[in-house]
Amino acid sequence: MIMTETAVRATERISRLGIADEDNLPPRVAALYKNFEGAPGGVPNWIKALAVHPDVLRRFLGYYEALFTPTNGTIPMLEREMIAAVVSGINGCTYCTMHHTGGMAGHLGSSERAQRIAHNYREVQLSDRERAICDFSVKVTEAPDRMHDSDFEELRTAGLTDEEIFEVLEVAAFFSFSNRLATPLAILPDSALYDFQRS
Repeated sequence: MIMTETAVRATERISRLGIADEDNLPPRVAALYKNFEGAPGGVPNWIKALAVHPDVLRRFLGYYEALFTPTNGTIPMLEREMIAAVVSGINGCTYCTMHHTGGMAGHLGSSERAQRIAHNYREVQLSDRERAICDFSVKVTEAPDRMHDSDFEELRTAGLTDEEIFEVLEVAAFFSFSNRLATPLAILPDSALYDFQRS
């Protein structure tokens, strides 16, 4: 018997530590799940995976939502998604790379361009500001102990304020943390993330 893609995925493990029992969720987590009722794909797998430990989910969500609420902060959402995708790609985090490449595509209006940036931004025509942000984020990720004043000056030269530079640093640093949660857990990318890549 040939199994459909949906049937195959239904048998796949979402996380190495399992997922929360949806019939016995703490009230706060149950309310979060309810927010995704009717949404394409339902509750994202990363939330299902972290909900095994509600306090971990609560702490993670607090920071994540602060970073990715559009009315918070000074750098545009496109740049936040770009940093997230580039850093996650360097760290080899499949889930976060796919998730934030999708977010970047929404802001760019182009799935192809978003995937090209996530795959290798150096081969894509970017603005001086975008390239400086990506270069800085890569160095924060790969060699934070080798950061110099000149790395910060390059962002200033590209037009960023010190407040914006702090936010670039914060988003890049957060995603190294995020990647180190998602990758060891082997969180299964949601079907919707593959649908985006095919679009």
